[in-house]
Amino acid sequence: MYGRKLTTRELPSPPHDAYLIRAILRTAVRSMSIYTSRLESLLLPALTDPTFVQPLNLHAATANPLNPAQTYALSIAHAAWETCEVLEQMLETGQWPKFVADTLRPTMHKFDLIVGKVIHPMLTAFKRDLLASLTRNDGISPPSGKVVGLPSVPVPNMGPPPVPANKEYGTNKITKEPSERGQVRQLAVPLCFQHFASRVDAGRKVLEMIAGPCQDDGEGWITGVLVPVIWKGICTAVHKDLAGGARPPSPAAVSKALQSVGKEKDSLPTVVHSPSLGGVTAKLTSSLSILPSRSASRPPSPTRGMKYDTRTLALIALEGLIKRMLGNLVPPPSGEPVTEENITEHLAREALHEALESLESLRVVSAAMCSPSPSARMLSALRRVRDEVDDVNEEALDDAIEDMNSVILFTMLINQANTVLPSDIRLKAPHETFGRGAAEYDRIVMNGFSTAEEWAKRVAVGIKSDIERVMGEIKEHGCSDGVGAEWVRCLALALDARAQIRVST
Repeated sequence: MYGRKLTTRELPSPPHDAYLIRAILRTAVRSMSIYTSRLESLLLPALTDPTFVQPLNLHAATANPLNPAQTYALSIAHAAWETCEVLEQMLETGQWPKFVADTLRPTMHKFDLIVGKVIHPMLTAFKRDLLASLTRNDGISPPSGKVVGLPSVPVPNMGPPPVPANKEYGTNKITKEPSERGQVRQLAVPLCFQHFASRVDAGRKVLEMIAGPCQDDGEGWITGVLVPVIWKGICTAVHKDLAGGARPPSPAAVSKALQSVGKEKDSLPTVVHSPSLGGVTAKLTSSLSILPSRSASRPPSPTRGMKYDTRTLALIALEGLIKRMLGNLVPPPSGEPVTEENITEHLAREALHEALESLESLRVVSAAMCSPSPSARMLSALRRVRDEVDDVNEEALDDAIEDMNSVILFTMLINQANTVLPSDIRLKAPHETFGRGAAEYDRIVMNGFSTAEEWAKRVAVGIKSDIERVMGEIKEHGCSDGVGAEWVRCLALALDARAQIRVST
């Protein structure tokens, strides 16, 4: 019975006599009151134990992320949840009179309180630890030299390669299927997510232990943890310095390296004759033997497979890590009509699915912004999204632009434009055009998926005036046809397509 829904045959059926129902109900309520009191008395020592509030053990090699006090409290919470769930399923059959539900609700509320005293503090601490790990982008350098956590993540299907833009919307009709041979299927976890990666496997154990047995409620708890984590990871990949932790070498290290290079140049390589060829060829045995010869017959073959920029690589890693932690604990939405019985299940699955879809869309757009002729490709895609024009060859990119968060899209285009604009011309950051400090902007606007989308139009209004200022400066410099101007036009089209704010460029 533990951790599963009971069938109608297993649930108790009501007797036909109302007086008998009331007598049975009084006895049941009295028994359950004793039961709840007993659970609370058993739970109290665990909740007052100082080890209960200790952080969860999220090290990669841990066998049990919970300490004994947390494990004991969790078992009591699961017992209370199971009892309440059986009563809920019994009442959902509709066979019991209404006064039965009214009488049982206060007792069921006590069971919910017992569950909340254990589950909510543990999940809150777990979510806080995951969010804190996403703010650390300095990487992990253990003394042993081994990579802590996951050394690599699988590469998702990136779709067919981009095709060159043709005219205003369209693309060439002939496309070439991508070659899978030689393509890298595993990518190393970048520095910005190594701390998070070290918690993924232990985090999955935490979700399985806490939320796994609790069916629909457990899916809601998992969604409440992972959706903010996905959003925080997206903000980290878009806003933060992803090369954090790459410190420049010290002057002593540079001097030592130069001295060693000078010594290697002064030393002569030792020549030994190869016995197999009768001394015709020579073999270098010093460290210089690994260097390529100037008279090489041909240059080395290029590495096959797609190359990703730092941001796209970070998004690929985040997507792989989230899916590894999630596994099959929350299945995708089933598509069934929403009813009162499955409303909790539907909302949790739909919210998590939309968060993952937004992450995948961001990864697709980020890869497109670093593809061949990225500004022209993004201009065509944004025009198609604005004018609702379809292109089967670029359907994935168009859908991704429509699905991703608007404020994140604006921020990415601003950053991209600033990298190619002249040094004396730059677009202001969104928090600057919004009129708030960076910390306050993050707290008000970048507080979550829905909050950022609600503020998108007001953020776009501030960006509009900045685009007009920058386009005027670009015209004064005489570089209206440059790549920087194209990215600024991309930003103007994004405001029009996503926030209905038209900008004259």
